[in-house]
Amino acid sequence: MPIITLSLLVQVSQDLPFLHPSETSVLNRLCKLGTDYIRFTEFIEQHTGHVHQQEHHGAQPSQSGLHGIYLRAFCTGLDSMLQPYRQALLDLEQECGVAVFIRMLFVVVQFQLLFPSVMVVVEYIKSQKIHGCQILETVYKHSCGGLPPVRMALEKILAVCHGVMYKQLAAWMLHGLLLDQSEEFFVSQDLPFLHPSETSVLNRLCKLGTDYIRFTEFIEQHTGHVHQQEHHGAQPSQSGLHGIYLRAFCTGLDSMLQPYRQALLDLEQECGVAVFIRMLFVVVQFQLLFPSVMVVVEYIKSQKIHGCQILETVYKHSCGGLPPVRMALEKILAVCHGVMYKQLAAWMLHGLLLDQSEEFFVKQGPSAGGGPPAPEEDDEDLGIGGLSGKQLRELQDLRLIEEENMLAPSLQQFSLRAEMLPSYIPARVAEKILFVGESVQMFENQNQNPSRSGSILKHQEDLFAAELHRLKQQPLFSLVDFENLIDGIRSTVAEHLWTLMVEEAGLLGQLKIVKDFYLLGRGELFQVFIDQAQHMLKTPPTAVTEHDVNVAFQQSAHKVLLDDDNLLPLLHLTIDYQGKEPKEAAGSREGVTPPRDPSPREAPPSGWAALGLAYKVQWPLHILFTPAVLEKYNVMFRYLLSVRRVQSELQHCWALQMQRKHLKSNLSDAIKWRLRNHMAFLVDNLQYYLQVDVLESQFSQLLQQINSTRDFESIRLAHDHFLSNLLAQSFILLKPVFHCLNEILELCYSFCSLVSQNLGPLDERGTAQLDILVKGFSRQSSLLFKILSSVRNHQINSDLAQLLLRLDYNKYYTQAGGTLGSFGL
Repeated sequence: MPIITLSLLVQVSQDLPFLHPSETSVLNRLCKLGTDYIRFTEFIEQHTGHVHQQEHHGAQPSQSGLHGIYLRAFCTGLDSMLQPYRQALLDLEQECGVAVFIRMLFVVVQFQLLFPSVMVVVEYIKSQKIHGCQILETVYKHSCGGLPPVRMALEKILAVCHGVMYKQLAAWMLHGLLLDQSEEFFVSQDLPFLHPSETSVLNRLCKLGTDYIRFTEFIEQHTGHVHQQEHHGAQPSQSGLHGIYLRAFCTGLDSMLQPYRQALLDLEQECGVAVFIRMLFVVVQFQLLFPSVMVVVEYIKSQKIHGCQILETVYKHSCGGLPPVRMALEKILAVCHGVMYKQLAAWMLHGLLLDQSEEFFVKQGPSAGGGPPAPEEDDEDLGIGGLSGKQLRELQDLRLIEEENMLAPSLQQFSLRAEMLPSYIPARVAEKILFVGESVQMFENQNQNPSRSGSILKHQEDLFAAELHRLKQQPLFSLVDFENLIDGIRSTVAEHLWTLMVEEAGLLGQLKIVKDFYLLGRGELFQVFIDQAQHMLKTPPTAVTEHDVNVAFQQSAHKVLLDDDNLLPLLHLTIDYQGKEPKEAAGSREGVTPPRDPSPREAPPSGWAALGLAYKVQWPLHILFTPAVLEKYNVMFRYLLSVRRVQSELQHCWALQMQRKHLKSNLSDAIKWRLRNHMAFLVDNLQYYLQVDVLESQFSQLLQQINSTRDFESIRLAHDHFLSNLLAQSFILLKPVFHCLNEILELCYSFCSLVSQNLGPLDERGTAQLDILVKGFSRQSSLLFKILSSVRNHQINSDLAQLLLRLDYNKYYTQAGGTLGSFGL
C-alpha cells in the first residue's frame, strides 16, 4: 500500500484485522504528520509560489496580506526543515514487510514533537500578520528553551532570515542602498532578542555606515568612480573642487575605507553569537577614525581647499590626535605627496611645469604684489620749512622700499605661489626648487647650439629621479631627507651655471662692460658724446633722432680710440619719442620700476630725457641681465648722465667766465659767478659721491663676492644686491631727496643756458631770470641740507650722511645756514 496515500488519510479504520492496534496507532500519528506537512507546504507555496514535490497544487498568490523578503526567507528555512521528512517518506515508500512499521515508528518519533511546535510559529505569523524583522523576533522567541530538535530547527530558520538582514546591512553600509521596499528593515529598541548593548553596537555600526556613504559620495563626486559603486555613474563635480591633489586625496581616502569594507564582508559571512563580537570589533576600530577624517573632508568642501593647500590641511589634522587617526591621515598625505613628487621631478629634472589647474607652489609669471600703494603727496608738499612727519617716515621706510621694489629675483619668468606652499616646506627650500626648475628650463630652451650640448644636471637625472622616487615611497615626509636632496640638485645646477657664466661666458668682463657704459665708467667717451649730441638732444626727439644719436655715439667711440668691433655692435642708444611703438619686453611687467621723469605717457621735453641704452646680452648671461635688470641699469644711466651733463655745462660756464675775467664786472656778474661756483661745488661733490662712494665701492664688493664663490645663486644674489644698493644709495628710491636733486640739476641747467645765451652784461629780463634762479637754488639747497641734517640727527640712513659729509666736509655748508647761491655768502 503506497505510503503517500496513507499520508492523505485523516484516520486509519479500526476494522482492518490485519493491523495490530499498535500499528494502527503508528499509522494514525503518521497521518497527523502528513496533515501538518500539507499545511506547511500550502503556507510555503502561498508566500513563495513554489514548493518541493507539490506539483499537484498550483501556486496561488498570497491572500493573507503577508509578504516581504523576511517572510520568503522564513519559508525557505521552513522548506529546508521539511526536507528530512520528505526524504524519510521516500525511503518508506521503497520498503515493505515488518520493517516498514519500524521505519514508520522512527519517522513518527523524529517529527511528532517538531511539527506541532513549528506549526505554532507558522500560525502565530499568520494570525498576527508578523512582518519584516518582527519575524526574527517571533522565531527567536520560540527558539529559546524547549526540546533540542525544536530549538535547532528554529535556529536554522532564524539563520536563513538573518541572511536577509545582513544583505540589507551590506547594501546600506557599503553602498548607501536602502533595499527595503516593504518597510521591513529597522533596528528597534523593542526587539527583545537583542540585548541593549547589542542594540547600541548596531546603532553605532549604522552611524559608521552613514559616514561611509558620505565618504563614498565625496570620492565618486570628485573621481568619477568608487569601489563597488557601479550602480551610480560618475558625475562631474558641482562643488567647484577639482585637481590632481583632490583626486589623490580621494584615492588615499578610498584606501583608508578598504579595511572597513573587508570587515563588513567578513560580518556578512558569519552568523550566530560571534557576529556581535565581530560587530563590536568593527565599531571600536572605526568609531573614532571616521568622524575625525570626516572633519577633514568637510573642511576641504566648505573652504574649497585646492592644490597643495590639501597637503597643508591634511598635515595640520594629522598632527597630534589618536594614533589610528594620525596613521590614517599620514597614509592619505603620503598618497598626496606622490603627486607633489611627480610635479617636482618634472619641474626640477626637465623644466616642465605640469600644473594645468594652478595647484603647484611654483607658477609662471611674477609673484603677486602687495596691496595698492599709498597715494603720493604732491611735490608742493616739500616746503622749505623743514620735514613733515610723513616725509620723515618716508625716509625711515627707505630700506623697506628697497626690499619691496629692488630685491626681486632676476629670473622673473616663474615665481612662487606662496598660498600653495605647505608650512612644513620652508620658503628657503621652495626658493631652491624654483631656481633649479628655472635654470633647467632655461638650459633646455636655449641649448640649441651643438657646442652647448650637454646636461645642466651633468647627466645625473636618473640618479635624482631615483632619489625622488625613494622619498615618494617613504610613509612619512622627512624634511631633512627632502632638503638634502634639493640641496644636492641645486648645488649641481648652481656649480654648472657658475662654470658657464664665469669661465665660459666671461661674466667679469661683461660686468666691466656694463660698468663702463651703463654706469659711465668710460667717462671720456661720454664727455665727447655729450659734446657731440648736445645740439640734437636739446629739443624734443623725432623719428630720426635715434639714428643721429647712434651715429654720434659711434663717432665719439672712434675719437677716444674705442674701436672694439665685437663690443660696439652690442650697444645701441634708444630714444622713446612720442608716437613710437612700444617694444615688447619680457620684463615690462616685472617688479616695480623706479619713478622717472618724464612719464613714458608724456612727450619728453628733450632728447636727453628720452635717452636709453640697449645691450644685446649673450647666452647664458641673459639669466643674470634680464630686461628688468637692464631697465634698472637704464634708470642709473639716465641719472648719472644727467649729473655728468650738468657738470660739463657748469665747467663750460667757467670757461666763459675765464674768457671775460679781464673785463669790468658789475653786480649781476658777481651774483652770476658766485651762483655758478656754488652750483659747481654741489654738483662736483654729488658726482664724486656717486662715482667713488657708491659705484666704485659697490662694484669692488661685487667682484670680491663673485671671486669668493663657485655658486651661481650666490652670484645672482650678489648682483641683485649690488644693483639695489646703486639705486638706493643714489637716492632714486627716496622721493624727497631724488626730487630735490632733480630740481637742483634743472636749475643748474637753466643757469647754464642763461649764461650761454647772455655772454655780456644781463639786461633787465636776464637779471629777473637770474634772481629767480638764485632764489630757487637757495630754496632747494636749503631743503636738501635740512633733509640730510634731519636724517643724520635721527641716525636713519648712512648713505644720506655720507652725502652730507661730502657736501659739508669743511662746515662751509653749515656756516652758511644750509643755504647756497645767495649773494650774501
